[in-house]
Amino acid sequence: MIAAGAQISAARALLGWTRSDLAKAAGLHKNSVAYWEKHDAISTGRYRAPIACRRMMEALNRAGVETFVDPSPGVRFVSK
Repeated sequence: MIAAGAQISAARALLGWTRSDLAKAAGLHKNSVAYWEKHDAISTGRYRAPIACRRMMEALNRAGVETFVDPSPGVRFVSK
């Protein structure tokens, strides 16, 4: 789950991706990536995260990066 915009930036940094790279991998516009990166906290709402955040999370997972929220929001490489 992506709970903070800083996770998106950190995940891109781990992969060496630009906003455009992530946008392409997630099927989004780079402005959408920039928009969500600016959020200190991303509300998941009652049932699920915003669609754009889910798409970014899925793209990051495919690239080998996992997002987590416990004990605090972060990212890490996962083995494939």
